[in-house]
Amino acid sequence: MNLDHSSRYLRERVHLAVQEGLNRSGRSRADFAFRASTMVVLGDTGEELRRNARTVKKRIGPRARGSRPAWPIPSATRRSITSR
Repeated sequence: MNLDHSSRYLRERVHLAVQEGLNRSGRSRADFAFRASTMVVLGDTGEELRRNARTVKKRIGPRARGSRPAWPIPSATRRSITSR
């Protein structure tokens, strides 16, 4: 999982990859919608920012390491993924 949501990464990597896939499958850009989740650190003081940053890092950590999926995967799908 790439956690980079910068406009540059989206423009130079994600949009191009999506367009290539759409072209290969004979679909148009109108057939696809982008969705992204973000986690933001907020706080009024330095201590609040540090504390809230630790909380966000704990939530991102397992997903970034790939130790578990970010969402439940049905067992049939899980079997097809692991058999590849």
